[in-house]
Amino acid sequence: MNVRFFLAALLLGVVSGTSACDDSEIALPKPPPHRIFRETDVEDAWINPGRNVFLNGGLVPGTDATTFGVMNRDTFAWSLSDDIWLHVHAPNASVRREGIGSRRETWYVYLRCAAPRSIPSDTIVQISFDACRPAPYEAGPGAEIFGYRIVAEQGFQQGGIEGGPFVHRSAEQALKSLDARIGQANIRLYRSIRDEKDWKNPKLVIRREGIEVIASGVSAPRIVSPADLKQALIALPLNGWPYGRVVAVSEIGIREPDRSDDKAIADNLQATLAILKGLNVTADRWPSA
Repeated sequence: MNVRFFLAALLLGVVSGTSACDDSEIALPKPPPHRIFRETDVEDAWINPGRNVFLNGGLVPGTDATTFGVMNRDTFAWSLSDDIWLHVHAPNASVRREGIGSRRETWYVYLRCAAPRSIPSDTIVQISFDACRPAPYEAGPGAEIFGYRIVAEQGFQQGGIEGGPFVHRSAEQALKSLDARIGQANIRLYRSIRDEKDWKNPKLVIRREGIEVIASGVSAPRIVSPADLKQALIALPLNGWPYGRVVAVSEIGIREPDRSDDKAIADNLQATLAILKGLNVTADRWPSA
């Protein structure tokens, strides 16, 4: 009898609870944040600020169409930890035509702009668009700034710009080489290194499907095609080259049992060495990884 009474009470409670909810609004889950697709995840190359504090300042118009300004409104100087990053709407970006999403009508790319390491208080520093390097693609004509990121030891500043200025870059300034601040390879800094885990410059692992790029300041390795290797190297953080212009190069150690991947790996190796030579980067050969 007690069991029947309990089941009846439980059923009555369920029915009552269901009817009570009929008129209430059900909270729907929030949609995931929109994420713009990029062939290379440039944000992996960003350097974190010294402090999680918003700086007082930002981007301002330049003195002419070929420059933009960075204003420091704080009462102290900024010690920049990274280049100035500009987020650019680029309808005519010079993308690799056979790349993923190559039929898109517009692109969103970044410009990485060299700036003074110190910006004094209450100062506007003018920066030429020709001092900027594209990542991953040259912005092309008609590109418009709609966001930026400034990182310093004292904090950071980032935001969007509605109706931002257009980017005016000389055609000959299209990305062709590494940052000039990366010096020649200094063999004295790495000739005694015997363990791969102690190597601090970029590492390239030659695979059948492409070249794996491993670098300091990048959250995860990525595999790129020979056609994209040059851009991938140039987009790496400046502080990821402590030995100068040298990279460790090794072939993947695990091969197909029938060695059917040997030719593809050899072709990728030759393409890699040619690209490194063109960038004036030394290839330090390591045993198979």
